[in-house]
Amino acid sequence: MKKKIVFGLAIFALMFFFGGVYIVTTTQATIYELHRLSQLHRTVALRKT
Repeated sequence: MKKKIVFGLAIFALMFFFGGVYIVTTTQATIYELHRLSQLHRTVALRKT
């Protein structure tokens, strides 16, 4: 019985861990894309002047 509880908690903790890793990587990718878009906008603005 105790082994089942520990196993269940370990699985639960792993789900939270991998969920956190997914959120962090998705956030980093989004920030990178926004930075690239900002640079592109700045380049276009400089070309117009």
